[in-house]
Amino acid sequence: MENWVLLRKGADFQHISEKFHISPRVASLIRNRDVIGDDAIEKYLNGTIADLYDGMLMKDMDKAVAVLGEKIKENAKIRIIGDYDIDGIQSTYILLEGFRMLGADVDSDIPDRMKDGYGLNRNLIDRALEADVDTIVTCDNGIAAAEEIAYAKSMGMTIVVTDHHEVPYTEIGAGRRYILPEADAVVDPKQEDCTYPFKGLCGAAVAYKLVEALMEAMGKDAEDADYLMEKYKGLVRKKARAMFLIGGDTDDLIQEGMIGLFKAVRDYQPDRESSFQSFANICIDRQIYTAIKSSNRQKHQPLNTYVSLSDGEAEENFRDSCVEHDNPESILIDRENVAALENEMKKSLSPLENRVLQLYLDGNGYMDIARILGKTPKSIDNALQRIRGKIKSYF
Repeated sequence: MENWVLLRKGADFQHISEKFHISPRVASLIRNRDVIGDDAIEKYLNGTIADLYDGMLMKDMDKAVAVLGEKIKENAKIRIIGDYDIDGIQSTYILLEGFRMLGADVDSDIPDRMKDGYGLNRNLIDRALEADVDTIVTCDNGIAAAEEIAYAKSMGMTIVVTDHHEVPYTEIGAGRRYILPEADAVVDPKQEDCTYPFKGLCGAAVAYKLVEALMEAMGKDAEDADYLMEKYKGLVRKKARAMFLIGGDTDDLIQEGMIGLFKAVRDYQPDRESSFQSFANICIDRQIYTAIKSSNRQKHQPLNTYVSLSDGEAEENFRDSCVEHDNPESILIDRENVAALENEMKKSLSPLENRVLQLYLDGNGYMDIARILGKTPKSIDNALQRIRGKIKSYF
């Protein structure tokens, strides 16, 4: 049997636990991440979008905004080149949707792991040239592609790099010489002279910062979108906790719900005589129900396999799904189906299983459920396993 040892840096964990209503173990984990002091802990636990640093603090962000702003106004063809891992996919999606909101002529290309390998290469650049692409924007890659970017520049292309990886270097005596690609702009907080305070951003966060800065520079109100995302994320969590996803968990549904909310923010039109809240409800419900139906057909495949960013038709369907295909009638029918299914499931569950299920849907873990019901954690775990088995029989 493995013996787990909890690393504990020095702090008054009991005081932190009581003040912030968290367990001493969570307090210890926060301290292990060098989050020290009441203000820092409060920000770590309850931070909002307003607490984030200004993306314009990043080196070359002003250059990237200027270059891309002009390209969008000129209707130049832009291609996002990301990566095949989750950070690369998310980065690509953020840039793709953000640029579209600004009216850009933009598409994306995700490298094939086996054929293309990681990052920007000549094959991807040649594909872009064949498609008459004017500008390439990398995300989650590019900082180490100096030769490839030099090739693209020699072909007359504009290149903007967004990345979060370490900058390559060579040793010179006791120092280092950093090797940066000769792109039109290089946005990476890991650059030695970048003044952005937090160096631990993922690629998707760097992409988000670029979109936010571009929106502000082009007269779009990014703060309004941020406000709506912040205001309605509680609605997403509430809806996600009331659903069950085969092969997934609540966090997967929350992620799907946030995508639905993002669609609502992007596509809402005030002149359509419906409130934003009503429209957001439809978009969130539709996105979550689509994920559930997809998981029922493909039980244990990852949620994001049903959308390909490199497939133009899939991209178009994904972008238009809220506006063109959602309507109150279809949502009502879905809700009636879910309600009927819920009633049938309750009939097959014992009184204990019904109580456990309700507490689970309310967001309680099995340890909390055991404490509330006065049962052993093992009996609650067994009950949840029985519930899962009965629920699966309905799909």
